Amino acid sequence: MEAAPPPPKRRSVGGDATNTAPETAASRKRKSTDAADPMMRAATARRRSLGGKRKSRGSPTTTDATGAASRKRTSVGDGMTSRKRRSLTSDEGVASRVKRRRSLEGAPLFSPPDKEATPKKASPGAAELSFFSPAASAKRSRAWSVRCSARRAADAWSEHDGWLPSKGEEETFMTLVESRGCPPAKRLEAWAAWASGPSTELLLELSSDAALETQISKDVKRTLRGTPYFRDGDGATYLAAFLRTRAAEDTSVGYVQGMNYVAAFCLLVARGDADADANPAPTARDDAARAYDAFRALTGLCRGYYVDGFPALHRDVRVFSDLLSEHLPEIAAHLEKVRAEAMTYAPRFLMALFLHMLPGHVVARLLDCVLAASAVDPAGGSDATSAVLVHALLAVVAAAKDELVATDDFCAAQAALVRAARNTPSFEKLRRRAPCSVEACRAALTRPVPPPQAPPSRSPQRLFPLPPPPPAAPPTGILQNLRSWFENDEYATDTMRRPRLSPRPRRSARRSAGVELSTFAQRAASPVRFALEALSPAPVRGDNPLSRWV
Repeated sequence: MEAAPPPPKRRSVGGDATNTAPETAASRKRKSTDAADPMMRAATARRRSLGGKRKSRGSPTTTDATGAASRKRTSVGDGMTSRKRRSLTSDEGVASRVKRRRSLEGAPLFSPPDKEATPKKASPGAAELSFFSPAASAKRSRAWSVRCSARRAADAWSEHDGWLPSKGEEETFMTLVESRGCPPAKRLEAWAAWASGPSTELLLELSSDAALETQISKDVKRTLRGTPYFRDGDGATYLAAFLRTRAAEDTSVGYVQGMNYVAAFCLLVARGDADADANPAPTARDDAARAYDAFRALTGLCRGYYVDGFPALHRDVRVFSDLLSEHLPEIAAHLEKVRAEAMTYAPRFLMALFLHMLPGHVVARLLDCVLAASAVDPAGGSDATSAVLVHALLAVVAAAKDELVATDDFCAAQAALVRAARNTPSFEKLRRRAPCSVEACRAALTRPVPPPQAPPSRSPQRLFPLPPPPPAAPPTGILQNLRSWFENDEYATDTMRRPRLSPRPRRSARRSAGVELSTFAQRAASPVRFALEALSPAPVRGDNPLSRWV
């Protein structure tokens, strides 16, 4: 007897999949065979109700007990097929179907995800780096002008010869810097070209000043220590070298807190896109030298912010307050109402060069303008720097106008300013929000300072004014008796070492009182002490010699 040919293989189709292959004669024959076999009919119904995969026809033949069980399940499932199919169309039905399919296939219901697909845990300083670093903050920004700024800057500078302006083209050069900025890949080269001065060798070794080294070590440990470059790379070494070298160059200023973040920002500019690498590569010596030139130029332009007395800071705050009252009088009046004076919040932005206030890519564009303005006018570099910084602070205040007007105290006003600065999307929008131009700020800085005027004398303001004092009444009681006693020379006795004011003889009616008074006057050193002892809390009737006059 010839062996039956093996049945053809069938496609495994899911319970909800649709077989779009054309129907052949073999498939029609299989359908008729399945319809004639009651066991296959029961198995098909069960598979449709559970939504599982359709088993191939080459599976072993089931026993009678299995067939009976399948017939029993089929009888129960025939009436529930339509309801279960309706439930499978919903999200809940899809979840139950996936669970049943996994249970039929022998896989765990909730298998753990693959280790390769698990995202890497961000470092503790990733959030700080993503805001402080120019490259990381530009990647995170959603502003269209920020995403295309690198390409636009490269195209604009390709038509310009070098990084310095030609004679007579200073205004066009500054317009290019303010509108396009430097290409991020060439920013360090441009900053080094704008920073005038000879190159200096970095002091990588510790100095002999123990107090300076202690302060630098403390601040280096606080500066971006959560980032890989300053924690695991050579960022901390170069940061300490920058601060040590700058303190040795300018001994009159030395090291001032706040310089560490300016140096760290220059190092991140030198790193470029590699500032957030998990395994940072060593910084090249040439890049570190260029970064120090930019750091020295920035701290030199803002030298008035660090010397004793802070003369440049006081001047810039005064000019900012005047421009705020001139161009934004409503905000100036409201800030004065909530007692938020300019000296209480402006140094926080100016002394740190807006670091930790504006996003890193905005600060980079701002420092482009600062260094370019100093390159155009080396003699007035300090005034140009102050004009750019005051202009940026006015733009921040104008951006926070709606929130500032809604505040009712000093702390809320400061928080509104910080939020407006940190949410600045791009440098272009910051410049458009400024109420005046950089030239207006520069002109305000060169105005002569008015002579100081004495503040008008004002009576102290009270929450509840005091009522007017009542009219003075003539003294009565013991005060009147004391006054008449001193005026009538009744306190003078023969035993006192001073002449009598009146030669009038004592009346005999007051002889006894004079004896008592002479005994009491011996214990008094002066008439003032005598009056104080008379007014002391002693019993009115008794030991007090003035009891008979009360």
